[in-house]
Amino acid sequence: MRSSVAALTRRTVTVPAGATVTVPLRLDRAAHLERSQYGDVTGRLVATADGVSVSTPFSLYVQPETVTLRVKVVDRLGRPASGPSSLDVIGTDDATGERRFNEGAAEQLYTLRPGSYFLSSFVATPDAGEGATLNDSLTYLGRPQLELRKDATVVLDARTAHRLSIATDRPSEARATTLTFSRAWDGYWLHAGTAAGGSSIKGYYASVEGRAHDGTFEFGSYWRAYAPLVSELRTADGTALHPVTAGTRSANLDGTGRARLVDAGSGTPEELKAAGARGAIALVRIPDTSTSVAQAARDAKAAGALAVLAHRASPARWVPAGGFTGPELPVLDVPSGEASALLAKVGAGAVELRWKATAKSPYVYNLAFPRVRRDRLRPHAPGPRQQPRQGRVDLPGDGSRHRLRRQHRRLPPLRRGRLLRHHRPRPRPGHPHRVLLARRHRLGPPHLLQLPVRRGDDRPAPHLPGGRHPPRELVRRGRRPGRPARHRRQGGPGRRAAGQPDRLRRRDVGRRRPLRPARLVRRHRQPGAAPRR
Repeated sequence: MRSSVAALTRRTVTVPAGATVTVPLRLDRAAHLERSQYGDVTGRLVATADGVSVSTPFSLYVQPETVTLRVKVVDRLGRPASGPSSLDVIGTDDATGERRFNEGAAEQLYTLRPGSYFLSSFVATPDAGEGATLNDSLTYLGRPQLELRKDATVVLDARTAHRLSIATDRPSEARATTLTFSRAWDGYWLHAGTAAGGSSIKGYYASVEGRAHDGTFEFGSYWRAYAPLVSELRTADGTALHPVTAGTRSANLDGTGRARLVDAGSGTPEELKAAGARGAIALVRIPDTSTSVAQAARDAKAAGALAVLAHRASPARWVPAGGFTGPELPVLDVPSGEASALLAKVGAGAVELRWKATAKSPYVYNLAFPRVRRDRLRPHAPGPRQQPRQGRVDLPGDGSRHRLRRQHRRLPPLRRGRLLRHHRPRPRPGHPHRVLLARRHRLGPPHLLQLPVRRGDDRPAPHLPGGRHPPRELVRRGRRPGRPARHRRQGGPGRRAAGQPDRLRRRDVGRRRPLRPARLVRRHRQPGAAPRR
């Protein structure tokens, strides 16, 4: 290493025959060392004289300077984060770090070297109230680059995060959401992670403060939304209910309908028969220590009930579980407060329930917000600078599964050049136009970035519904009319004459074709017309 941490007090020494000489090795604690040079330091001393060489090894350990970092992780209720909440502290100078689960700790204590660090945390906030078993929200908190020079305290507070939400043109509910982050540095180091949640989580939040000055940082949220399973459930007098279904794999209510509600107690076969559950919706009480509704659904189906409306005495929110394949009958649960009101109405007289539901969604939304370009994450409102990659698939009525496939073409980063937009023709009705992009570099010839083009005169373009595009051709310019090209002989078999346009071949679609330094323009010609010269 190039440092004076170890040096000899003398450069020469005389050793008499048969004697031993001690040469002190001086250590300088104030010597400058790079961040990666702390720790074990080894070396050797080599003495030479008249063709004789003597080597003596030495080793030492240089304790690096350390600072104390305290990190406090707080959930949205103002309490220390617990449950699945995690914290990552990654050093980008030496690519070291660790992940800890907070588990209700007031703070996490780290002894670190001064340098650059990346902090990332997923915070799960449980439902408020005693006996809560579900998480109300999931929050991501990130600090892409933290310069640590002295003792510091960092507070990651989920209450300061912004809410993430989506809006669709049709009624929808998110059933699967994933939050992702990725931090890259030094060209090859990468630290990434994800956290996913289902429909039981009510809200998703995120806060990213600062930006990565060394490397890159990306944060993304990915959503899958379907038509609501239950759009409306209310009594005949207009009292709205807020049910939660047992799952998407089980049987569910479909369409619109109405049925009377009966109190079936704990849902035993005797209670179902005594309540007259045939053709009705059975209101069944589930123990507070259990979420399984499979047996109650089987008994209700045997008694001829249309559905089961489950409830518990505990006010804590819960999700009914019907096993791997789901219950055999539509099962919904309602909060304890709404169940108490229904029991009072059933005791006073007949109660009728009306619903509007969709058992199999005819469409699905796949929404992706893959990056954050601002220093701090703002409320989720896609604008002209951040457009979500989204798509909707209309599914047939048979419930078959279709996969949404979208291709995204990214332009490589532009360096020492500029992006040129060439001839943009005026679109005609029914024929959408596209823009040809070419890159002109100062240090080399331009390259053509091919976009999807028509597949043939007799077949419509597959990526636009039913539209047929007029033939297009690319023409080289930059030489005088009638003058042969320098890189091509005029005439001859298989050769094009000077000035003749270069046509795009079908096998060249999607490729990059290196071109000679020339200007690219686009021309339109009618089918059957001869090429221009």
